[in-house]
Amino acid sequence: MCRTMRLVENETTWYRCFEEVPGVGYQGDPERRAKLPERHATPQVQSFNFSGSRTASLSWPTLSGSTSASPVHELAFGDYRKESSNHARERVLNALELPGVLLDYHFAIQGIAELLYQRRRAEPGNLAFIEWLASWDARLVETHEQLFRVNQDGGGYFSVFAFGFLIDLHEREGYLHEALALAERFSRFQPGDQVEKLRARVAQLRAEHD
Repeated sequence: MCRTMRLVENETTWYRCFEEVPGVGYQGDPERRAKLPERHATPQVQSFNFSGSRTASLSWPTLSGSTSASPVHELAFGDYRKESSNHARERVLNALELPGVLLDYHFAIQGIAELLYQRRRAEPGNLAFIEWLASWDARLVETHEQLFRVNQDGGGYFSVFAFGFLIDLHEREGYLHEALALAERFSRFQPGDQVEKLRARVAQLRAEHD
């Protein structure tokens, strides 16, 4: 198990691995983590004044100095679009075992999930792994939804691939009740009439079997 999270100035929070993110419940892979040299990366907090307000940021050590990008961020935003799907899977599994901040984990998961989804017709065997990734990302966003608000004072949320994917997957496979339950669960993140449409389909299905 990785070490507990560090809380730093201005509520800038980083985690030793995805397993330590509160409320998600991910079970890590200690054997994989033990093989990753970046697992011990520890940031320094840099504080400064900006427009009269005191702010803080994290600085991560590198061989040549330091960077604002965590080990997870490097994997999440690296040039992986031409990688094989097997390498892409390894990339995200490694990312989940490395230090980073919440949004790093989200973009690492979402980026690989979307990449594999784009390849689904040529490589349908990845569908279960995409669902697995989407399920973890959905839990992350639901638990820490304040990070995904368009306006921190309220309003809507940024688009999240996991929600639509999970609903559509269950609907396409004929699991309408499950799709409706997911649509209701995610409704605050996805405004629209999807819940009403699924309710109508479920009601029609019930009527046909009465």
